[in-house]
Amino acid sequence: MKDESAGGILKGLRLLIVADSSTTHTHRWAHWARNGGASVTVLSPFADAIEGVRVVKFPHERRWYHRIPKARMLLDLIPFRRMLREIDPQLIHFHFVSEGGRAFYWDKVRVPMVASTWGQDVIFDKGPDVKAQASLTKMLGRCRVVTATTHQLARETARYLPQERPIYVIPFGVDLPRFAAPAGWASPSTSNVTLGFVKWLKPKYGPDVMVEAFARIHSARPNTRLVLAGKGEMQESLQARVNELGLQDAVQILGRVDHERVPALIRSFDIMVMPSVYESETFGVAAIEASASGVPVVASRVGGVPEAVLHERTGLLVPPRDVEALARACIELIDDPARRRAMGVAGRRFVERYYSWPDNTRLMGEVYRAAVEGRNVRGVPVYQAGKEPDLGVPEA
Repeated sequence: MKDESAGGILKGLRLLIVADSSTTHTHRWAHWARNGGASVTVLSPFADAIEGVRVVKFPHERRWYHRIPKARMLLDLIPFRRMLREIDPQLIHFHFVSEGGRAFYWDKVRVPMVASTWGQDVIFDKGPDVKAQASLTKMLGRCRVVTATTHQLARETARYLPQERPIYVIPFGVDLPRFAAPAGWASPSTSNVTLGFVKWLKPKYGPDVMVEAFARIHSARPNTRLVLAGKGEMQESLQARVNELGLQDAVQILGRVDHERVPALIRSFDIMVMPSVYESETFGVAAIEASASGVPVVASRVGGVPEAVLHERTGLLVPPRDVEALARACIELIDDPARRRAMGVAGRRFVERYYSWPDNTRLMGEVYRAAVEGRNVRGVPVYQAGKEPDLGVPEA
């Protein structure tokens, strides 16, 4: 199905997306551009396939000189330039502005560029990295248009741009028909209650915090179960901790779940839990998907999460790494089915208002048009320093 949201700018456009081909975000943006008629190539450090889209892994293969950092940077430049000539893009879009030490590769590229920051590319969880920050400033400076998914992320991105440079806020929304409320959602369960986690099983997202909190939750409310979905290096240690706590019958760790199965999985939850611990959690797509499905969310108050979860309206926010607060918040909602339903209804209206995927792609289409035509962006929200986003739940 053709996507008309870009107003025709995508038709015939040779688009190069520089991004991680293993992430759902990259797949969705690539498919949107392809469906709009663009010829899409994804340049990725990984070789994960994207249906209907050409993926080019770079560096192509490991060679002897890759063991020597300076040699790797210099000798990979020749195949990079050859590859770029062959792709011959008309527009380059960086998703997650990290260049792996290769910022100078783009110095002589005379193609319009767009940058969309994602989080860890501009927020350094382990403290400042002077070299990476300098490269980031160069990369963003050569892009015609810069976007961010939240106002919080735009504020962090602004540190690397001149004050007069606009940053456009384009959320990463959801396909509302796919993430619909489950049958019977008007009558939430008063017996068995399922808590769900859909994220990478990595320290940043706090799955270990979730397991510790659930031990307290299940002890107080034995009618609960926990489902953890996602891949990551913590899966074995999480399972070991679940076994140690004697929670094998109440906790299920699914590992990676295909994106096509995620909507049904979320509909099986009574509460979505998102216990992220770092400020680089700049949005929270899982929270938006849950709200679209009529499922209330309990999440950490970090990064841009408060723009995805409205405290006391669509869910509850708690301090990061606070196991007791996380457990208490979940128990509050476990004990109050009517409140869960009210938050689910409000969440669906909230997402319909702000995070509809067609609305978001229409904004990105305008960014592409402005970048290609060399004119100003029109009709896309602009980050304003010192001004908080005006978000709320529309009246029914």
